[in-house]
Amino acid sequence: MTSLDDNKYYAIVVDSGAIIKHTGFHTLHNAGQFYFTPSAVLEEIRDQQARRHLEELPFNLQIREPSTDGLKIVIEFSQRTGDYASLSAVDLQVLALLYDLGTLHFYDYAILPSYVYMLLTV
Repeated sequence: MTSLDDNKYYAIVVDSGAIIKHTGFHTLHNAGQFYFTPSAVLEEIRDQQARRHLEELPFNLQIREPSTDGLKIVIEFSQRTGDYASLSAVDLQVLALLYDLGTLHFYDYAILPSYVYMLLTV
């Protein structure tokens, strides 16, 4: 698509928890124009059932790595907020990719727009 569809998020960033637990996909499968995850997330999908969930996603999941700058910004921000110690390396990559996608299409670096949505399950 060449223009942003107002009825869809531009991108949805998918974390491993959502794939492993197989949650949220049927709700969001038409909610985004693009679905992304860093390759490190796929490395966390180890067991056979979770692999099957990955193969059965109702959308095309694209691998995209976060930028070095995005990762640096997310790390620095998480250190300032005190969250750094509780985030894994993969969590930081997911957040950096979310940041990158937000800043790719919007020029206000202070906020992430609603067109970018992160699918995380606790």
